[in-house]
Amino acid sequence: MKIEKTTFADEALKVRQGFVGGRKTRKHSAATSKVAVDNNASTSEARVNVNLIPRFWLKDVESMVREMRAYFDNKTLPWDNNGWRIVPASDYEEMMNHLDSMDQELTRLKQNVVQNWDRVKEDSEAKLGDLFDESTFPSDAEFQASFQRELEVEPIPDCGHFSAKVLSQAQGKIADRLNERVEAQLAAAHDDLWQRLQKHVNHAAERLAAYTVDGDGKVTNRLYDSVVTNLRDIVPVARSLNIADDQDLESVIRDIERSLIQYPVSDLKQDDSLRSKIANEASRISSNIQKLTVDRVWSASGRAALNKGTLESNETPLVSVVPETIENQSNDQKYLGSWQPDDQSNDQSNDQLDDQSNDQSNDQLVDQETTSKQNWEINPNDDATSILEKLKNQIHG
Repeated sequence: MKIEKTTFADEALKVRQGFVGGRKTRKHSAATSKVAVDNNASTSEARVNVNLIPRFWLKDVESMVREMRAYFDNKTLPWDNNGWRIVPASDYEEMMNHLDSMDQELTRLKQNVVQNWDRVKEDSEAKLGDLFDESTFPSDAEFQASFQRELEVEPIPDCGHFSAKVLSQAQGKIADRLNERVEAQLAAAHDDLWQRLQKHVNHAAERLAAYTVDGDGKVTNRLYDSVVTNLRDIVPVARSLNIADDQDLESVIRDIERSLIQYPVSDLKQDDSLRSKIANEASRISSNIQKLTVDRVWSASGRAALNKGTLESNETPLVSVVPETIENQSNDQKYLGSWQPDDQSNDQSNDQLDDQSNDQSNDQLVDQETTSKQNWEINPNDDATSILEKLKNQIHG
Protein backbone atom coordinates (compact mmCIF):
# COMPACT_ATOMS: atom_id res chain seq x y z
CA MET A 1 0.00 0.00 0.00
CA LYS A 2 1.34 3.43 -0.92
CA ILE A 3 0.93 6.47 1.26
CA GLU A 4 -1.13 9.27 -0.24
CA LYS A 5 0.87 11.84 -2.15
CA THR A 6 1.38 15.31 -0.68
CA THR A 7 -0.28 18.24 -2.42
CA PHE A 8 2.61 20.48 -3.44
CA ALA A 9 5.38 18.02 -4.26
CA ASP A 10 5.14 18.74 -7.99
CA GLU A 11 4.70 22.51 -7.63
CA ALA A 12 7.99 23.52 -5.99
CA LEU A 13 11.53 22.50 -5.14
CA LYS A 14 13.55 22.92 -1.97
CA VAL A 15 16.76 24.89 -2.49
CA ARG A 16 19.57 25.92 -0.18
CA GLN A 17 22.42 28.26 -1.10
CA GLY A 18 25.69 28.71 0.72
CA PHE A 19 29.14 30.20 0.15
CA VAL A 20 32.30 28.32 1.06
CA GLY A 21 35.05 30.40 2.58
CA GLY A 22 34.90 34.15 2.61
CA ARG A 23 36.86 36.93 4.27
CA LYS A 24 40.22 35.58 5.44
CA THR A 25 40.20 36.31 9.15
CA ARG A 26 42.54 34.50 11.53
CA LYS A 27 43.42 34.59 15.19
CA HIS A 28 46.73 36.25 15.97
CA SER A 29 48.09 34.07 18.77
CA ALA A 30 50.88 36.38 20.01
CA ALA A 31 48.63 39.45 20.07
CA THR A 32 45.88 37.44 21.78
CA SER A 33 48.26 36.33 24.54
CA LYS A 34 49.54 39.87 25.07
CA VAL A 35 46.03 41.36 25.27
CA ALA A 36 44.98 38.63 27.71
CA VAL A 37 48.01 39.21 29.96
CA ASP A 38 47.71 43.01 29.86
CA ASN A 39 44.04 42.82 30.82
CA ASN A 40 44.15 39.83 33.16
CA ALA A 41 41.83 37.94 30.80
CA SER A 42 41.56 34.40 29.58
CA THR A 43 42.70 33.67 26.02
CA SER A 44 39.64 31.45 25.64
CA GLU A 45 37.39 34.47 26.14
CA ALA A 46 39.42 37.29 24.57
CA ARG A 47 41.18 37.05 21.24
CA VAL A 48 42.67 39.23 18.52
CA ASN A 49 41.57 38.51 14.95
CA VAL A 50 43.19 40.07 11.91
CA ASN A 51 41.80 40.53 8.42
CA LEU A 52 44.52 39.11 6.20
CA ILE A 53 43.14 40.73 3.04
CA PRO A 54 42.40 44.47 3.28
CA ARG A 55 38.74 45.39 2.91
CA PHE A 56 39.44 47.56 -0.12
CA TRP A 57 40.33 44.52 -2.20
CA LEU A 58 37.24 42.59 -1.15
CA LYS A 59 34.52 45.21 -1.48
CA ASP A 60 33.46 44.31 -5.03
CA VAL A 61 33.57 40.57 -4.36
CA GLU A 62 31.54 40.85 -1.18
CA SER A 63 29.08 43.20 -2.85
CA MET A 64 28.42 40.58 -5.54
CA VAL A 65 27.92 37.88 -2.90
CA ARG A 66 25.34 40.09 -1.19
CA GLU A 67 23.56 40.62 -4.53
CA MET A 68 23.45 36.87 -5.13
CA ARG A 69 22.02 36.23 -1.68
CA ALA A 70 19.43 38.98 -2.10
CA TYR A 71 18.37 37.67 -5.51
CA PHE A 72 18.08 34.12 -4.17
CA ASP A 73 15.98 35.25 -1.21
CA ASN A 74 13.77 37.39 -3.44
CA LYS A 75 13.01 34.49 -5.78
CA THR A 76 12.26 31.98 -3.04
CA LEU A 77 10.20 31.54 0.13
CA PRO A 78 11.49 30.33 3.51
CA TRP A 79 10.83 26.66 4.25
CA ASP A 80 12.49 25.97 7.61
CA ASN A 81 15.09 27.29 10.04
CA ASN A 82 17.92 25.32 8.44
CA GLY A 83 18.40 27.51 5.39
CA TRP A 84 16.04 25.60 3.08
CA ARG A 85 13.79 27.69 0.88
CA ILE A 86 11.30 26.80 -1.84
CA VAL A 87 11.07 27.96 -5.43
CA PRO A 88 8.26 27.27 -7.89
CA ALA A 89 9.34 24.46 -10.20
CA SER A 90 8.39 26.64 -13.17
CA ASP A 91 10.85 29.36 -12.05
CA TYR A 92 13.77 27.12 -11.12
CA GLU A 93 15.56 27.13 -14.49
CA GLU A 94 15.31 30.91 -14.89
CA MET A 95 16.59 31.46 -11.35
CA MET A 96 19.52 29.09 -11.88
CA ASN A 97 20.49 30.71 -15.17
CA HIS A 98 20.56 34.14 -13.54
CA LEU A 99 22.55 32.87 -10.55
CA ASP A 100 25.02 31.19 -12.90
CA SER A 101 25.59 34.48 -14.73
CA MET A 102 26.12 36.24 -11.40
CA ASP A 103 28.54 33.49 -10.39
CA GLN A 104 30.55 34.14 -13.56
CA GLU A 105 30.77 37.82 -12.61
CA LEU A 106 31.89 36.81 -9.11
CA THR A 107 34.66 34.70 -10.63
CA ARG A 108 35.77 37.65 -12.76
CA LEU A 109 35.91 39.94 -9.72
CA LYS A 110 37.99 37.42 -7.79
CA GLN A 111 40.35 37.13 -10.74
CA ASN A 112 40.85 40.89 -10.69
CA VAL A 113 42.08 40.58 -7.10
CA VAL A 114 44.37 37.66 -7.95
CA GLN A 115 45.99 39.62 -10.79
CA ASN A 116 47.08 42.19 -8.18
CA TRP A 117 48.08 39.68 -5.52
CA ASP A 118 51.52 41.17 -4.85
CA ARG A 119 49.91 44.56 -4.22
CA VAL A 120 47.29 42.94 -1.97
CA LYS A 121 50.05 41.39 0.12
CA GLU A 122 51.98 44.67 0.35
CA ASP A 123 48.81 46.52 1.36
CA SER A 124 48.07 43.92 4.04
CA GLU A 125 51.58 44.23 5.48
CA ALA A 126 51.34 48.02 5.55
CA LYS A 127 47.96 48.04 7.28
CA LEU A 128 48.66 45.28 9.82
CA GLY A 129 52.12 46.48 10.77
CA ASP A 130 53.67 44.20 13.40
CA LEU A 131 50.57 42.00 13.28
CA PHE A 132 51.38 40.91 9.73
CA ASP A 133 52.59 37.31 9.53
CA GLU A 134 53.65 36.16 6.09
CA SER A 135 53.24 32.50 7.06
CA THR A 136 49.51 32.97 7.56
CA PHE A 137 48.88 35.07 4.46
CA PRO A 138 46.81 33.05 1.97
CA SER A 139 48.07 32.17 -1.48
CA ASP A 140 46.26 33.43 -4.56
CA ALA A 141 44.98 29.89 -5.15
CA GLU A 142 43.47 29.82 -1.65
CA PHE A 143 41.75 33.10 -2.32
CA GLN A 144 40.34 31.84 -5.62
CA ALA A 145 38.84 28.89 -3.73
CA SER A 146 36.99 31.23 -1.36
CA PHE A 147 33.51 32.69 -1.90
CA GLN A 148 32.50 29.52 -3.75
CA ARG A 149 28.75 29.24 -4.24
CA GLU A 150 27.15 25.89 -3.55
CA LEU A 151 23.51 25.03 -4.08
CA GLU A 152 21.52 22.06 -2.83
CA VAL A 153 18.25 21.05 -4.47
CA GLU A 154 15.70 18.57 -3.16
CA PRO A 155 12.07 17.76 -3.92
CA ILE A 156 9.35 18.69 -1.48
CA PRO A 157 8.86 15.60 0.75
CA ASP A 158 6.35 13.30 -0.93
CA CYS A 159 5.55 10.11 0.90
CA GLY A 160 3.87 8.81 -2.26
CA HIS A 161 7.36 7.89 -3.43
CA PHE A 162 7.68 5.18 -0.80
CA SER A 163 5.86 1.98 0.09
CA ALA A 164 5.74 1.36 3.83
CA LYS A 165 6.12 -2.12 5.29
CA VAL A 166 3.87 -1.41 8.23
CA LEU A 167 0.32 -1.95 9.36
CA SER A 168 -2.34 0.02 7.51
CA GLN A 169 -3.23 1.96 10.67
CA ALA A 170 0.32 3.24 10.99
CA GLN A 171 0.49 4.02 7.27
CA GLY A 172 -2.53 6.25 7.46
CA LYS A 173 -1.20 8.12 10.47
CA ILE A 174 2.25 8.74 9.05
CA ALA A 175 0.72 9.87 5.76
CA ASP A 176 -1.57 12.29 7.57
CA ARG A 177 1.28 13.61 9.70
CA LEU A 178 3.62 14.11 6.75
CA ASN A 179 0.94 15.86 4.73
CA GLU A 180 0.07 18.05 7.72
CA ARG A 181 3.65 19.16 8.11
CA VAL A 182 4.17 19.87 4.41
CA GLU A 183 0.94 21.90 4.34
CA ALA A 184 1.97 23.73 7.50
CA GLN A 185 5.44 24.59 6.22
CA LEU A 186 3.94 25.82 2.97
CA ALA A 187 1.52 28.00 4.94
CA ALA A 188 4.43 29.46 6.91
CA ALA A 189 6.30 30.16 3.67
CA HIS A 190 3.17 31.81 2.31
CA ASP A 191 3.10 34.08 5.35
CA ASP A 192 6.44 35.50 4.26
CA LEU A 193 4.96 36.44 0.89
CA TRP A 194 2.08 38.32 2.53
CA GLN A 195 4.54 40.18 4.73
CA ARG A 196 6.66 41.19 1.74
CA LEU A 197 3.61 42.76 0.12
CA GLN A 198 2.61 44.44 3.38
CA LYS A 199 6.10 45.90 3.79
CA HIS A 200 6.20 47.52 0.34
CA VAL A 201 2.61 48.78 0.44
CA ASN A 202 3.09 50.24 3.93
CA HIS A 203 6.28 51.97 2.80
CA ALA A 204 4.49 53.51 -0.17
CA ALA A 205 1.61 54.75 2.00
CA GLU A 206 3.96 56.30 4.56
CA ARG A 207 6.32 57.97 2.06
CA LEU A 208 3.54 59.38 -0.12
CA ALA A 209 1.72 60.82 2.87
CA ALA A 210 4.89 62.32 4.36
CA TYR A 211 6.12 64.10 1.23
CA THR A 212 5.50 67.86 1.30
CA VAL A 213 6.77 70.96 -0.50
CA ASP A 214 6.40 74.38 1.10
CA GLY A 215 5.81 77.69 -0.63
CA ASP A 216 9.54 78.23 -1.12
CA GLY A 217 9.92 74.86 -2.81
CA LYS A 218 11.62 73.23 0.19
CA VAL A 219 11.01 69.48 0.23
CA THR A 220 10.29 67.62 3.45
CA ASN A 221 10.65 63.83 3.44
CA ARG A 222 12.01 63.12 -0.01
CA LEU A 223 10.17 60.75 -2.34
CA TYR A 224 12.33 58.29 -4.27
CA ASP A 225 11.58 56.28 -7.39
CA SER A 226 11.95 53.08 -5.37
CA VAL A 227 8.56 53.77 -3.71
CA VAL A 228 6.91 52.76 -6.99
CA THR A 229 9.60 50.57 -8.57
CA ASN A 230 9.72 48.27 -5.52
CA LEU A 231 5.99 47.68 -5.90
CA ARG A 232 6.37 47.05 -9.61
CA ASP A 233 9.13 44.54 -8.89
CA ILE A 234 7.25 42.65 -6.16
CA VAL A 235 4.11 42.11 -8.27
CA PRO A 236 5.52 39.49 -10.69
CA VAL A 237 7.56 37.88 -7.91
CA ALA A 238 4.52 37.54 -5.63
CA ARG A 239 2.42 36.14 -8.45
CA SER A 240 5.09 33.58 -9.31
CA LEU A 241 5.58 32.55 -5.67
CA ASN A 242 1.86 32.08 -5.09
CA ILE A 243 2.34 28.31 -5.16
CA ALA A 244 -0.82 27.70 -3.16
CA ASP A 245 -2.90 29.58 -5.76
CA ASP A 246 -4.27 31.83 -3.02
CA GLN A 247 -7.06 33.87 -4.63
CA ASP A 248 -6.98 36.45 -1.83
CA LEU A 249 -3.33 37.05 -2.61
CA GLU A 250 -4.00 37.28 -6.33
CA SER A 251 -6.79 39.80 -5.65
CA VAL A 252 -4.40 41.99 -3.64
CA ILE A 253 -1.79 41.77 -6.40
CA ARG A 254 -4.32 42.92 -8.97
CA ASP A 255 -5.37 45.75 -6.65
CA ILE A 256 -1.76 46.92 -6.42
CA GLU A 257 -1.45 46.80 -10.20
CA ARG A 258 -4.62 48.86 -10.70
CA SER A 259 -4.16 51.36 -7.91
CA LEU A 260 -0.51 51.94 -7.03
CA ILE A 261 1.89 51.48 -9.91
CA GLN A 262 0.26 53.33 -12.81
CA TYR A 263 2.13 56.60 -12.28
CA PRO A 264 5.85 57.42 -12.05
CA VAL A 265 7.13 59.14 -8.94
CA SER A 266 7.78 62.32 -10.94
CA ASP A 267 4.02 62.68 -11.54
CA LEU A 268 3.24 62.00 -7.89
CA LYS A 269 5.64 64.72 -6.78
CA GLN A 270 4.05 67.34 -9.01
CA ASP A 271 0.37 66.56 -8.39
CA ASP A 272 -0.69 66.91 -4.75
CA SER A 273 -4.18 65.59 -5.44
CA LEU A 274 -2.91 62.51 -7.28
CA ARG A 275 -0.28 61.84 -4.62
CA SER A 276 -2.91 62.04 -1.86
CA LYS A 277 -5.20 59.69 -3.79
CA ILE A 278 -2.47 57.06 -4.28
CA ALA A 279 -1.43 57.38 -0.62
CA ASN A 280 -5.02 56.69 0.45
CA GLU A 281 -5.20 53.72 -1.92
CA ALA A 282 -2.00 52.32 -0.44
CA SER A 283 -3.40 52.71 3.07
CA ARG A 284 -6.58 50.95 2.02
CA ILE A 285 -4.68 48.02 0.49
CA SER A 286 -2.43 47.81 3.53
CA SER A 287 -5.48 47.60 5.82
CA ASN A 288 -6.95 44.92 3.59
CA ILE A 289 -3.74 42.86 3.78
CA GLN A 290 -3.76 43.24 7.55
CA LYS A 291 -7.35 42.03 7.74
CA LEU A 292 -6.67 39.08 5.46
CA THR A 293 -3.62 37.96 7.42
CA VAL A 294 -5.50 38.21 10.73
CA ASP A 295 -8.67 36.49 9.57
CA ARG A 296 -7.26 33.79 7.34
CA VAL A 297 -8.35 30.37 8.46
CA TRP A 298 -5.91 27.50 8.16
CA SER A 299 -7.04 23.92 8.43
CA ALA A 300 -6.03 21.71 11.32
CA SER A 301 -3.38 20.18 9.09
CA GLY A 302 -1.76 23.60 8.75
CA ARG A 303 -0.75 26.07 11.41
CA ALA A 304 -1.85 24.07 14.46
CA ALA A 305 -0.03 20.96 13.28
CA LEU A 306 3.16 22.95 12.89
CA ASN A 307 2.85 24.51 16.34
CA LYS A 308 1.69 21.46 18.32
CA GLY A 309 2.37 18.43 16.18
CA THR A 310 -0.57 16.66 17.80
CA LEU A 311 -3.68 17.88 15.99
CA GLU A 312 -5.80 15.16 14.43
CA SER A 313 -7.35 15.58 11.01
CA ASN A 314 -10.93 15.65 12.35
CA GLU A 315 -10.42 18.56 14.77
CA THR A 316 -11.95 22.00 14.30
CA PRO A 317 -9.99 24.46 12.11
CA LEU A 318 -8.33 27.30 13.95
CA VAL A 319 -8.27 31.02 13.24
CA SER A 320 -4.77 32.41 12.96
CA VAL A 321 -3.55 35.72 14.26
CA VAL A 322 -0.88 37.55 12.27
CA PRO A 323 1.59 34.72 11.65
CA GLU A 324 5.21 34.65 12.68
CA THR A 325 7.81 34.72 9.93
CA ILE A 326 10.16 31.77 9.85
CA GLU A 327 13.41 32.92 11.42
CA ASN A 328 16.11 31.97 8.95
CA GLN A 329 19.67 31.50 9.98
CA SER A 330 22.12 34.26 9.20
CA ASN A 331 23.01 34.68 5.56
CA ASP A 332 26.65 34.55 6.65
CA GLN A 333 26.22 31.01 7.91
CA LYS A 334 27.10 28.24 5.49
CA TYR A 335 24.08 25.98 5.45
CA LEU A 336 25.50 23.17 3.37
CA GLY A 337 26.20 20.02 5.31
CA SER A 338 25.30 21.64 8.63
CA TRP A 339 21.90 20.09 9.20
CA GLN A 340 20.77 16.63 10.17
CA PRO A 341 17.18 15.51 10.74
CA ASP A 342 16.03 15.57 14.35
CA ASP A 343 15.68 11.94 15.38
CA GLN A 344 14.71 12.55 18.97
CA SER A 345 12.01 10.10 19.92
CA ASN A 346 8.66 11.20 21.24
CA ASP A 347 8.06 9.84 24.72
CA GLN A 348 4.59 8.73 23.82
CA SER A 349 3.99 6.66 20.70
CA ASN A 350 1.42 8.09 18.32
CA ASP A 351 0.64 4.73 16.89
CA GLN A 352 -0.73 2.59 19.71
CA LEU A 353 -2.55 -0.37 18.21
CA ASP A 354 -5.57 -0.16 20.47
CA ASP A 355 -7.96 -1.34 17.79
CA GLN A 356 -6.36 -4.72 17.18
CA SER A 357 -8.75 -7.61 16.97
CA ASN A 358 -9.38 -9.42 20.25
CA ASP A 359 -8.74 -12.78 18.64
CA GLN A 360 -5.04 -11.96 18.09
CA SER A 361 -2.68 -13.64 20.47
CA ASN A 362 -1.03 -11.49 23.12
CA ASP A 363 2.37 -12.18 21.60
CA GLN A 364 1.28 -10.98 18.17
CA LEU A 365 -0.25 -7.82 19.60
CA VAL A 366 2.88 -6.99 21.59
CA ASP A 367 5.06 -7.55 18.53
CA GLN A 368 2.88 -5.32 16.37
CA GLU A 369 2.72 -2.57 18.98
CA THR A 370 6.48 -2.65 19.41
CA THR A 371 7.07 -2.50 15.66
CA SER A 372 4.66 0.40 15.29
CA LYS A 373 6.31 2.36 18.07
CA GLN A 374 9.78 1.80 16.67
CA ASN A 375 8.78 2.73 13.13
CA TRP A 376 6.46 5.65 13.72
CA GLU A 377 7.39 7.49 16.90
CA ILE A 378 7.19 11.11 15.77
CA ASN A 379 8.49 14.08 17.70
CA PRO A 380 5.93 16.93 17.75
CA ASN A 381 8.76 19.22 16.61
CA ASP A 382 9.65 17.12 13.58
CA ASP A 383 9.19 18.84 10.24
CA ALA A 384 8.12 17.04 7.08
CA THR A 385 11.68 16.26 6.05
CA SER A 386 12.46 14.69 9.44
CA ILE A 387 9.33 12.56 9.30
CA LEU A 388 10.16 11.36 5.82
CA GLU A 389 13.73 10.59 6.86
CA LYS A 390 12.42 8.35 9.65
CA LEU A 391 10.07 6.69 7.19
CA LYS A 392 12.92 5.93 4.80
CA ASN A 393 15.14 4.63 7.60
CA GLN A 394 12.49 2.20 8.72
CA ILE A 395 11.73 1.04 5.19
CA HIS A 396 15.34 0.46 4.23
CA GLY A 397 16.71 -0.37 7.67
